[in-house]
This record gives sequence, structure tokens and C-alpha cells, in this order.
Amino acid sequence: QPQPTPHLTPPPGSAPAQQPNLSPLPSPPPQTHSIGIPPSPTTQTIAQPSGPVDPYPNRIEITMLQNQKRGIILKPVIDNNIEGGRVQISEGVIQQLGLGQGMLIGWEDPLTRAMGSARIDARNVAPNEIKMSSDTYEDTNVKSEQIVIFSTEPPIEKASELMLEVDSQPNLMGYALISPRTQYALSTKQDDILAFEDELTGAVGAAKVEVMEATPDNAIIIDSEVLEASG
Repeated sequence: QPQPTPHLTPPPGSAPAQQPNLSPLPSPPPQTHSIGIPPSPTTQTIAQPSGPVDPYPNRIEITMLQNQKRGIILKPVIDNNIEGGRVQISEGVIQQLGLGQGMLIGWEDPLTRAMGSARIDARNVAPNEIKMSSDTYEDTNVKSEQIVIFSTEPPIEKASELMLEVDSQPNLMGYALISPRTQYALSTKQDDILAFEDELTGAVGAAKVEVMEATPDNAIIIDSEVLEASG
């Protein structure tokens, strides 16, 4: 016969064994991610000009410029028949400047403060005008309706005679070449008769005047035949 299964019973007064309490695992701390935040842009205030920009910031009053240069105020007029970079003014203006035909003047624009220079020709020009080619006008940056002209020559003293170095040149047809400065100092003009004397030998002679801008200011170039005839 089958044996009955024994049953284990706790002894009296003993408590049943308690099951251990399992504590939940601590949750991991939340992960933080560092995100770079660009700095806020700095606001800069840019001062805007209150009015239009002056295209000629170095401009000067023309009367002040005239006093500085001791010059004459003239109106530039374009004449493209003028060649060689020369300018034309009236004889009266040339005399006011104390200059003569073919001598050098300068000018300055009161707006741009640009300067130019050229040899002068005495012509039938209005006394308040100076004529120049468009190339000269543009090359010297003339923008104003009036400019100041002035002499760039050293002061010239009038004289009845001058000491000059003598040179000779053939085929001058009886002429003697002098510079514009010498012409002005002696108050002569083209085709006047000019007398000369050699202080060492006492030889004298005469020749017609021809003004040549390439002639040095301290020299006179005399036709070889005239010079030989004078001894």
C-alpha cells in the first residue's frame, strides 16, 4: 500500500519566514547635454552723415586763394585750336602779371585745388578769360567756373642793358635769338634791332631780335655772319 506523504508543520510558537523586501534600483541621473549658445550680437550705431558728402572737401574761397597766390581771377574757356599745351590771355593780363610773351604762368582751381602751368601767348582774349585746350583743361582737373592764375617766373627787373653769354649759330638770317625773359627785361619785341658790344675787344654789332623759348635766359645766340662782321 502507498505510504502517505508526510506534512511538515512548524513547531508551535514559530513564525513563518518572511520574504526579503527588494529595494528598487536607483534610477540613473538625467544626462545633461551642454549646448553652445552663440553670444548675442552687439548692436553698433553707425553715424550717418547729416547731409550730402562734399565732393570738394579741400575747397577754398577764390578771393582767399587770389590773395595767397597774388594772382588774377579768370574764367577758363576751352578752345581746341590751341596746341602744344599753351594758354592764351590778353596783353593787359600779361602786363598785370609782370610777364612777357612765351613766359610761364601757373593756375589753381579753388574747388579741386589742382594746379597747372603753361607758357602764355598774348591774344585778343577777353580780359577776364583764359583760353586753353580741352586736354589742358581736363589734365589739370579744372572744375570751377573761375580759377586763379599767377606768375611762376622769378621777379624780373627792367634794364637798358644785360650781360649775356654769346654763342653763334649759322643761317639765322641776321637775327639774334633771346629768351622771353630777356625780351621782357630789355623791353624789346620781335624784329627790333638789338645792339651788342664785346667789353674785352670793344667790338660792336647789331642784329634783329627773334624770341626763342629754348634760348637760355643768360645767353644770346647771334648769327655767325653778323658776329664775324662785328669783329
